[in-house]
Amino acid sequence: MTEATPIPEVAGHEAASVHEPKFTKFLLLPAELRLKIFAAYLQLETAHNDSTLANHGHLRYRKPCCDVFEAYLENARNTSSLAKHLHVDNYNNPCCTWRWPDDLIICDRNAGDELTTAKVAPWLPALAFTNKQLLSEVTLFMLSTTEWFDFKYDSKKPFKIARWFADFLSTFPVVNIDGVTTTQGFAAIKRINFPHVKYKAHIIRFKHDIDENLDISLMLKCTQLDTIAMSFHWIQLVDRAYTQYQSPRDLEDFVDAFQFRPMLDHSGVKRVYLEGVNHLQGGEGRLACLYKFGEWLVKGYRKRGREVEVHVSERRQRFDGRTVGPKLVVEDSEEELEIDKANRKAGKRRSRRVG
Repeated sequence: MTEATPIPEVAGHEAASVHEPKFTKFLLLPAELRLKIFAAYLQLETAHNDSTLANHGHLRYRKPCCDVFEAYLENARNTSSLAKHLHVDNYNNPCCTWRWPDDLIICDRNAGDELTTAKVAPWLPALAFTNKQLLSEVTLFMLSTTEWFDFKYDSKKPFKIARWFADFLSTFPVVNIDGVTTTQGFAAIKRINFPHVKYKAHIIRFKHDIDENLDISLMLKCTQLDTIAMSFHWIQLVDRAYTQYQSPRDLEDFVDAFQFRPMLDHSGVKRVYLEGVNHLQGGEGRLACLYKFGEWLVKGYRKRGREVEVHVSERRQRFDGRTVGPKLVVEDSEEELEIDKANRKAGKRRSRRVG
């Protein structure tokens, strides 16, 4: 990858005051009133169609009045002041860029000083740096309205972006949602793509030496996460690659190597998208382990009383947009059904004794 473009110094200051408003009690106004004032300001500063303000709650002068941050960000995006990329990847694609509201793409780095501190993301609009309160409001709005968060991993780079992103989300105020304590930052994340294609693709084939799967810990902290996407290179899914003895990788070995078992503890996930990158001709059996992993996820969540959709797709070329494969249809075996039935009976007997 090319060298990262230095980030403007303004991104490194939490409360870089650009302009002090004459009405100094502005931030003490109720949030709804502040949004209306922003809306009036945006009417003068930006020109946009009604369609850019989706899901508005009411009208002001026959114009949408809610979701005003969306109007501001839409204008910033259209004028190219947002979504600037810091560098390009090996395929000359923009990287480390926040293309709101579509996605935030960030990658592993050689050192932490290539990015700003985790307290302030480097792609925020100027409005966010008015003061601390607006920094929090604008950032949370962008996080909660961004469709996908995409990570790019590089095993040669020691600074892991997943850890940086988790540190960033942890700086927001603590909240309690459905009895679970988290932060507003973690709670804002709905969809994450974890591309294991570059995740120690060769080393992991011979030894289980991952200190911690940062993806899993991040998943569990994002309590409102409803969709997970993961990509795997075919070499991670087979044993004895590039030999005539090549065979599908053992499922238990695969699950343990990547430390996937805690995934089943996430109580909010509704969909999992799995993608196998198989650029060689033929050899559909290379993805057999991925299909088994999908079944393992369906059955694992089902044992916990939840039905989660798992989709599996195959990609034979460079990434050109996310695709969703067919949904796996997984039927429990007769043995599994008998075990489940026995467990339910045992549970009923215990409840009667307690009663």
